[in-house]
Amino acid sequence: MWSHLQYKSKIVVDDAGKVVGLAIGDKFNFENTELKAGDVIVEANQSSITSGADLSKAVRLAKNDKKDEIEIVYLREGTKHKTKQKIVYK
Repeated sequence: MWSHLQYKSKIVVDDAGKVVGLAIGDKFNFENTELKAGDVIVEANQSSITSGADLSKAVRLAKNDKKDEIEIVYLREGTKHKTKQKIVYK
């Protein structure tokens, strides 16, 4: 799921050209997550997300800290939501 988010999502910018977050692509369809296609990820573990690399870094830092989940803040139809997403260790 994380690699899909990193590589298949698009950067969203506002009218002023400022990056808002990372929009989840249309083909995102994973179980065990509140996230869905069209959501815009704006934060992960209290760090702003402006690219797929930012999301990857947040997941990596959580793994390094031995955490089993990451907090995601996202926009759905303009409304801000929070969710905790499990990190799968392989």
